[in-house]
Amino acid sequence: MIVKVKPYKRPAFAKLLNYMLDKKSKILNRNGESFVITHNLRGEEIENWVEQFQENEKRRQYNHKKKNYLTHEIISFHRDDVKNISLDKMEDMAREYIQLRNPNGMYVAVPHFDKEHYHIHFCLSAIEYKSGKSLRMSKQQFQELKKNIQKYQQEKFPELSKSVVEHGKKGIHISDK
Repeated sequence: MIVKVKPYKRPAFAKLLNYMLDKKSKILNRNGESFVITHNLRGEEIENWVEQFQENEKRRQYNHKKKNYLTHEIISFHRDDVKNISLDKMEDMAREYIQLRNPNGMYVAVPHFDKEHYHIHFCLSAIEYKSGKSLRMSKQQFQELKKNIQKYQQEKFPELSKSVVEHGKKGIHISDK
């Protein structure tokens, strides 16, 4: 799987959450249901979440001009794995990602299907829940995160073999597996 990260220098929580929860791209099962994971957030409405993200932002320990307010992270699966993936598998992967990334963060995770492949969008605060500490990751930490979530995928869902990539310093290479 490919993990992408896009930091936001503006507090565009509502814009990102509205995009993530747009019904056109959201994956639904046969009953018309999907999942929305909220971690360290209360309520079920975008407005409630935005308010909580903004409230948490007030606890920031270090304010500076180049700060990130939020991060948009995406886990993408290969289009050839569409037949092997399910909402349950994606939800399990999203929950594991949150634990590996930092369980002290504030997250909203939603599955999508557009651009011909399944993927999971994450909106997360750039600072920890109620602590004000930064959730920034170094490049080395990000490489470890990608390797660890992929290792979890390979162990728990070996049938998603087309989504296995080699995470290395020279970019991403799709393996022959």
